[in-house]
Amino acid sequence: MFSLLQPIWMFAAAGITIPIALHLWNVRQGKVLKVGSVALLTNQAVKNSSNIKLNELLLLLLRCLLITLAAVILAKPQWTPANTATKNGWVLLPKASFNKTYIHFKPMVDSLLQAGYSLHYFNAPFEEKRMEDAIKEQALANDSDKVVDYWKTISQLNKVVDTILPLYIFTDNKIANFLGNRPGVSLKMIWQTYANDDYLQQQLARSYKTYDGGIRIVTATNKPTGTSIAYNTLADAGLGAAGYTLQANGNVNLQGKTGSPVTLDTAPLNITVYTGNYPADAGYIKAAIEAIRQFSKRNINLRLAEKEEDIAKGQDWLFWLSDRPIPANATARNVLQYAEGKQTAGSSWIQTFGDYSTNGNKLVLFRFTAPQPNGLMGQNILWKDGYGNPVLTLDSGKTNVYHFYSHFNPSYNGLVWGSNFAQLLFTLLVPKQEALFANDARMIDALQLQPYPVSANGGTTQTTKQPVDLATAVWLAMAVVFLLERMVAHSHKREGLLAA
Repeated sequence: MFSLLQPIWMFAAAGITIPIALHLWNVRQGKVLKVGSVALLTNQAVKNSSNIKLNELLLLLLRCLLITLAAVILAKPQWTPANTATKNGWVLLPKASFNKTYIHFKPMVDSLLQAGYSLHYFNAPFEEKRMEDAIKEQALANDSDKVVDYWKTISQLNKVVDTILPLYIFTDNKIANFLGNRPGVSLKMIWQTYANDDYLQQQLARSYKTYDGGIRIVTATNKPTGTSIAYNTLADAGLGAAGYTLQANGNVNLQGKTGSPVTLDTAPLNITVYTGNYPADAGYIKAAIEAIRQFSKRNINLRLAEKEEDIAKGQDWLFWLSDRPIPANATARNVLQYAEGKQTAGSSWIQTFGDYSTNGNKLVLFRFTAPQPNGLMGQNILWKDGYGNPVLTLDSGKTNVYHFYSHFNPSYNGLVWGSNFAQLLFTLLVPKQEALFANDARMIDALQLQPYPVSANGGTTQTTKQPVDLATAVWLAMAVVFLLERMVAHSHKREGLLAA
């Protein structure tokens, strides 16, 4: 549907009367031609004739068209595709898992299609498909494990579909397909889901050499109810009996009965704690790392350094417990240091987030370091206090520098006496392995996945398609018409000169 948004176009279009008037009032004085014997007569008063006629019609039309196009540009022309509100409704299934979803809801989908509903992919731009074509496309694609953000998709759907158009949406309920915050939409929809039952039982997640020469194997079991982690330590000689084999392909890989192989980590974890001005704090860190070593059986080399020259080079981790700057020769891949600034007393708690969280109880905070102005630029905040102030930040780079805005001391907070102190340190020392959750089969509750209902703005319906701005096309047409007008005007001028 073509539409003009500004009423001023009517006044601008009235400008076409100007070239019409000029052509109608183009009065030319008649010429007297003497023929035969009349040419011998004496001159007498001659009455001039006038000729009012419509000439140069093509030039007139081109100039009128120029003014009309200029008026259209002022009116901001748009083209809106035909509305789909006349259809009975839509049935939407995700393209990546179309066949599997259709099998679960076949009776309902077939009955809706027979009732006049149209079939669409639940993927932008929500292409309409025939059932036979959709089944063939999904069989050839073979990407049923692809993660699709259903909440993002339904937000896109909310922008292009009428609010009164009935929608039936069918998807799985894997939590991995619901990312971010639950959206608000103004759609007339029914969203039904099914539980995925094809999860991987024992997925090999990681493996590494232990401090006593064994091999630690970590497996993840993915179920709709959650992901559980299992640890098993085997000697090299017992790998075959347990169904594992070692493969040397550049790196040493451990292959299980199913799934992909994982690299066997044989490197030790070298950690140095520089006691500096806070030997008591170093003692708490040492105790936590020893607990991590006993639990995980990782090959951890821990050293306490009282002097700067005792710090070994090329460490994996350096805990710098000093108010002095870190010397240039103290190199490490990761550094954790006390943040510089004024010590402030207060009453709050420590909140942990994301990959650096243990989902444990809140830890009390008695004293903290106030951040310096612009001191947080480029840093990622990992822990906060109850007021949103930073407690632990990360400055990523060639060396990852962690800034702790408190101390590892019970006079500063309840961290070191907390039951999850070792676990929190473990999240820093050993990065999260995405392989643990690569086949996340957890499911979301049917009520949790439903978007928030939001009333439509400016009426009961939205346009099915976004309007297309036609201003550029009109400008191009105007340029072509102007070029033609100049060519025709030049041609008429040449004809007039030749006639004279």
